[in-house]
Amino acid sequence: MYIIGIDAGGTKTFGAVVSKQKELLVENIAGHGNVSVDYHVAINNIKRTIDSCLHTEYKSQCVGIVAGIAGVGQGDLKNTVKEDLEKQFMLPVHVLTDVELAYYALHGNSDGILTVAGTGSVIIAKNRNEFYSVGGWGHLLGDEGSSYHIGMLALKEIAKEFDQGGLSSSFTSKVALICGVKSSNDLKRFVYSNKKDKIASLSEDVAKLASKNDKFAYSLFEEAAESLAVQTMTLVKQVGFKSSISVVCMGSLLVKNQLIQSLYKEKLIKLGLDVSFRVSEEQVVVGAWPAWENAEERLI
Repeated sequence: MYIIGIDAGGTKTFGAVVSKQKELLVENIAGHGNVSVDYHVAINNIKRTIDSCLHTEYKSQCVGIVAGIAGVGQGDLKNTVKEDLEKQFMLPVHVLTDVELAYYALHGNSDGILTVAGTGSVIIAKNRNEFYSVGGWGHLLGDEGSSYHIGMLALKEIAKEFDQGGLSSSFTSKVALICGVKSSNDLKRFVYSNKKDKIASLSEDVAKLASKNDKFAYSLFEEAAESLAVQTMTLVKQVGFKSSISVVCMGSLLVKNQLIQSLYKEKLIKLGLDVSFRVSEEQVVVGAWPAWENAEERLI
């Protein structure tokens, strides 16, 4: 028997028929699946992905649907989505957030911590079947330790130097050149006319400067790693972990950038945490089976 796993995020919806051995037997992709942004569009993309999975030879062996969906934690959306999908597909459905599904993909049913740092950031933990989280506030309220955070720190340094009479450091001059910024008006235009992904992509340029011994660039990664470590410590205290903790990292920043990986681990140890630490690029939908097995209601 198989589970249909859905990973519905802000840019795409990925669905697969998943075996207990974490094999993805059928894969499908549709548009964005964030139900808090546009429910109608998102739920139709999710339904389209599920439908494509069911129109295969595995249909009769699929016993349920596990849907990890961005934005589903708001209000009563979990129940709304569950009822909507069960009515259409006549299969039991377990709905959780996309980050919770990622947790199951990387930790299974074991307790531990998942740190996600890409464009945004969030840290979650599971202890005795309860999820806890720190961060995940979005770019207006938080996202400390993310690519966006690093990009904004770089741009704020440019703004600071413009206020002081003009660009005066090698770091700001190079970043301004990358952004096509020659004046304060150019900087405002760049920040307010671009989406957050564009600003987040500056973290790659900052990383290149840090690798060439630019001290300020390096300090921005130190600040990001410190933010992630402090948030992790806050979560550890909130959950009440006492012994060694498994910390798994995912998200483009932590997966692709060895500097922040090493700084984050180093700062966790300095805070006195006993951690086992690893970075993973596991497909999120493989968390469908452990999530299914851990669900309180399994209408098989």
